[in-house]
Parts: sequence; C-alpha cells; structure tokens
Amino acid sequence: MPLVDLSMVEQRYDAVREVLDGATVKDTAKRDGIGRTSLDHWLVRYATEGLSALADHSSKPDRCPHQMTPEVEARVVDIPSSGGSCLHGARFSR
Repeated sequence: MPLVDLSMVEQRYDAVREVLDGATVKDTAKRDGIGRTSLDHWLVRYATEGLSALADHSSKPDRCPHQMTPEVEARVVDIPSSGGSCLHGARFSR
C-alpha cells in the first residue's frame, strides 16, 4: 500500500467532519481556504469509499473513448512519409 500524506488526509477529514456535524459547505470551505467544489467531491468520496478516498487521486482519465486501437495506430505509423507533413496521394489499404 502506498504511503499517504496523513496531514493532507487529516485536513480533508476535518473539513468533511465539520459539514457532517452541521456546518455548511460554503462556510467550511471559506474558513478552511478550499474550494466548495473540492469539498463537495471529498464528501461524496468519503461517503462512498471511506477515509482512504480522501487521499490524492490521479486526474488521468480511466479511458480515452477517441483513442485509436493499437492495430489502427500501427497502420498509421507504417504510412511512408514524403518528407512533408501532408499525406496527399497516400494510399490507405483496407
């Protein structure tokens, strides 16, 4: 299990607990100097995944729906270049 910056998780947990104990998201965010949207995300993550969900998450998407398949990418890489950046006259086999 990777090491977690406990001070950051503890700070987020403190903000989440304030809201769960009755404070408003707006007031808590303002007092703690954080964005309301961030606090909203932490509340949802805490409710669905628990304390460990308050650690930093990667912003990298899980998938990229418009990414080429490896087969198509290999075919594009194999297209001979005419020295320019344009593919005029290139023939694509199907």
